Amino acid sequence: MADEPHSLADTILFEPWSLGDTIIAAAALRELASSAALACQSKWQRILRAALAEKPNLQLIPADLSYTTRSRSHPLEFSRRNDLEPTLGASIVYSIRGDLRDYLAARKLFPGSRIRMTGWIRFFARKNSIFDLPFSSGLIPVKNRYHSWADLLEIPFQTIESTYRRRQTAAPPNNLVVIHVGAQWRSKQYPHVKQLRQLLENAGRRVVITATDTDLLPPEIVPETVVYAENETLVELLQSAGQVVTNDSGPMHL
Repeated sequence: MADEPHSLADTILFEPWSLGDTIIAAAALRELASSAALACQSKWQRILRAALAEKPNLQLIPADLSYTTRSRSHPLEFSRRNDLEPTLGASIVYSIRGDLRDYLAARKLFPGSRIRMTGWIRFFARKNSIFDLPFSSGLIPVKNRYHSWADLLEIPFQTIESTYRRRQTAAPPNNLVVIHVGAQWRSKQYPHVKQLRQLLENAGRRVVITATDTDLLPPEIVPETVVYAENETLVELLQSAGQVVTNDSGPMHL
């Protein structure tokens, strides 16, 4: 007999895409009541639990959807296997992406739930210049994802901002600089890491270069000089640093 759908939080934040997007959603989740949950890719769950250690009862729902990966076989396919089992208990599902595929996947995962999704115009503006006109002309202000989540969940953005500032100033200052060289695209990777490390060391800083096992390294950086860190180890390394330098990537938001 198949397992019965399990009951979870009444409020679900739906973000099945990249680590950076998931971290941004988690920043909003941190400000909500403990009954809220986050639906995201399974592979991000360990690092989220490490980053949100102050929420020991954090509820994370697997949302592994094939259209959010590079192995997309069909634009509207949201599971290679028929493994999106309905989940009971969600009364409101929130999303900021404005992507029809996200809407359909959330509808299947959380049947009967109310779905509040914003970002439709912003999503289509990436595809069509007509939809982009209100943004390019200044009629609609451009908002980053932190502001979008705050507005949708009715959280003052200053609340999210103050939590980041409080966490950044909690640790005593030190001279350790961590440089994370990972980037999803080569075009987003800063190439002059060797020179940057030398400049920082000349200024008396202690420098650690870090990456994951799958990251491409910048020119002139050899594997023997890199600290490979993921999940809890990466969180601990970033927390130990006085300053962190990253590309536009998941670790930047982390």
